[in-house]
Amino acid sequence: MTLPHRPIPRIGSPRPRRRVLLVLGVLVVLFIFLPSLVGLAAEWPWFQAIGFERVFVTRLTAETALGLTVGLAAFVLLYVNLRFAQRGAVPDPLVLRSGDGSSAINVTQIVRGLALPVAVGLALLFGLGASGGWLAVLQFLHHAPFGVADPVFGRDVSFYVFTVPVLGSAIGLLT
Repeated sequence: MTLPHRPIPRIGSPRPRRRVLLVLGVLVVLFIFLPSLVGLAAEWPWFQAIGFERVFVTRLTAETALGLTVGLAAFVLLYVNLRFAQRGAVPDPLVLRSGDGSSAINVTQIVRGLALPVAVGLALLFGLGASGGWLAVLQFLHHAPFGVADPVFGRDVSFYVFTVPVLGSAIGLLT
């Protein structure tokens, strides 16, 4: 007489694992953003004391808008590219099995599941890196002509002061 086969119950549910991952994610985000928040908290009273709150708010708004714009663009490009690259990479899933009969690991599924976190992480880094160029972007958007033309190309000198640095930064970010 043989006993009916019953699956072995799992001793842990995926919920605690998700909680641990969520807590780790929050800690990583705090680790990345906490130094910036401390700097902002130190600068705000100084800007208030000298009466330049508007300058502080303009800077903060420009940094945030630039970081979010670049981060969102980077996320879209990276995520679409990763999903497109994974679309037909492996016709048959790559499965790793150990010799002792333990459960198999589907490597293809793991790599596909990493597309979103990798795209978010890299987009966050791109956004943080780009937010430092807020002053050059504001100078580019609100430039004023100098009234002096370049003798070789005939462009106003303000083009070289305000436009070229932003174009150089954008090309550097793209490459």
